[in-house]
Amino acid sequence: MENKNIKLISLLLFFITANAQLFQPENIVSINTLLPAKQFTKQSSYPLIIEVEIQPGWHINSNQPLETFLIPTKLAFNDVPGITFGNIQYQKPEQKTFSFSKSKLSVYEGKIFILSSLTIIPDYTGDSLSIRSSLTYQACNDQSCLAPGQTEHTITIPVIDQGGKVELINQAIFDATIAKFEVAKINKKDQGLGDIFTESGILYTLLFIFLGGLALNLTPCVYPLIPITVSFFAGQSEGTKGGLLVRASLYVLGMSITYSILGVVAALTGNLFGSALQNPFILIFIACVLVILALSMFGLYEIRVPQKLALIGGKSRSGFLGTLFMGLTVGLIAAPCIGPFVIGLLTFVSEKGDPIIGFWLFFVLALGLGTP
Repeated sequence: MENKNIKLISLLLFFITANAQLFQPENIVSINTLLPAKQFTKQSSYPLIIEVEIQPGWHINSNQPLETFLIPTKLAFNDVPGITFGNIQYQKPEQKTFSFSKSKLSVYEGKIFILSSLTIIPDYTGDSLSIRSSLTYQACNDQSCLAPGQTEHTITIPVIDQGGKVELINQAIFDATIAKFEVAKINKKDQGLGDIFTESGILYTLLFIFLGGLALNLTPCVYPLIPITVSFFAGQSEGTKGGLLVRASLYVLGMSITYSILGVVAALTGNLFGSALQNPFILIFIACVLVILALSMFGLYEIRVPQKLALIGGKSRSGFLGTLFMGLTVGLIAAPCIGPFVIGLLTFVSEKGDPIIGFWLFFVLALGLGTP
């Protein structure tokens, strides 16, 4: 009986060990170094492609994750005297939602490519070159993430004198990959809010939105709101400085509530809004509206606040609730004045489909608009 129990325990330990080894990060992700030629010549530069293979059901974080607690994917090369490596260019990641995260994450799945290059100096003395690629990453499935892992790949290639015959290989994959990275580089020049969010993270995006809200105070349409605001607080001047500070905070809070509602609604109706944006006629209409509104911001014509709204906004209201309502009102009045920025932000939030992101982006926009 005891021998039988010992055998069962040994068998159980074997399966636990095998299972733990099976799901070690190095077995989930593998890399391979692709070369453009069978030989390299001195005083020459060559592109390098690192092929990363991720097992089905798993993903790794991108080189710039959207969450600070996630480990980024990083590639490094070994130091070789007489060899210099170029910039490392990572493939554009995907944004997906998983069960362990409410917001979308920036990840890599399946097979991806990382592009770099190397240059050999003229007086390189070796007759061969060993390139060791090292990839650090964090592998996750839909349930959880493993500890950070690292995998390496080493490849050796002959080095010949300049002018020697070089046999090219892997030309199709190099041409396709380099062309893909060039297109991505061109598109990156016209960087949008989605790229800023992906590459810089939520904190820098919120800072960008806040600065945008400050800049919107310089648009001509917002100018009529200044005397409305000044006249309102002038009527409250009998209070203490502390009381006025509370009123000012409530005033901006009212504006923030107005715009935050817009952000949450845009995020909750993201699928509907996104399907509408697939219609070319809708896209043309939105583009025309943006151009027309943008022309007013450059002073081609003036959008004036309707007199009735101005009277409602300028009407003096007492009490803290009155101040909050005043902020809500001014937020509605100012909405048409900053139309292009708001529409662009609404489009981005609807694509993300996250009410929390929608709330905070528009809340911070209103803070920037109301701070002065």
